[in-house]
Amino acid sequence: MRRFAFLALAAGLLASGAAAAKPRVMSLDLCSDQLLLALAEPEQIVSVTATALRPSVSAYAERARALGVAVNHGAAEEAVRLAPEMIFAGRWSGRGADALRRMGLPVLRFPPPTSVDAVIGELRRAGQALEQPEAAERAVAAILAAQARMPDFADAPGVVLYLPGGYGYGGGTLVSDMLRLARMRNLLAEAGRSGFARIDLEHLVLMRPDLVLVGEAEGGPAPRLSAGLMRHPALRHAAEGAQRMVFPPALWVCGGAQTAAALDYLRTHRPAGN
Repeated sequence: MRRFAFLALAAGLLASGAAAAKPRVMSLDLCSDQLLLALAEPEQIVSVTATALRPSVSAYAERARALGVAVNHGAAEEAVRLAPEMIFAGRWSGRGADALRRMGLPVLRFPPPTSVDAVIGELRRAGQALEQPEAAERAVAAILAAQARMPDFADAPGVVLYLPGGYGYGGGTLVSDMLRLARMRNLLAEAGRSGFARIDLEHLVLMRPDLVLVGEAEGGPAPRLSAGLMRHPALRHAAEGAQRMVFPPALWVCGGAQTAAALDYLRTHRPAGN
């Protein structure tokens, strides 16, 4: 009996060790940071970018700070020093990810998702790589539930997401797909613009938006110089009569588990009467 008990204990320890030996991952991009921080166990997170600690653009800044995760600046030398078993990369990873792949390190790239369905695919892909499929499915279920909570609004206001410097998101973007699910019309997409596109004030006047989404509240702390345009009288005139709504960038700059919160935000903050 003692022998059997010992064997059972040894088997349990081996199984526990195998379960714990999930890949240790380093991320070189803000958007892959979000996938790593949302799905991985703390001991799997080798390093994230410094941008992941900025709550203005990172939905998981608080978790990254609480865990005391090491930060990196996307350099190949940092990855060599930290010796991760896998590297997550994305649109802003640059040459560092390519250099690491040439060195034989496993690099998993996540292209910018252009729809909520693409976000779901990326979550499942990241979950498989991290050996965290259950965490990925929980995130997917939250996104699907947020979609199901979206009412069939009576009308569809014309919307422009207007960013500092005079930019917005046209068709073929995650932002545009989220607006569609929230029963809003992306006027930049309807004007034939796609991707991350420049919007001049004259164009904004012609679009006559019902609602202008902005990335930050007016009078926020230490506003950037480029954000001054958001408070310029010319913009107020261009969008005269349009309502304004803050849409926090941390919810839409990247796709990920936070997409559920982005959809709920659009639903609950939608101006009355729309």
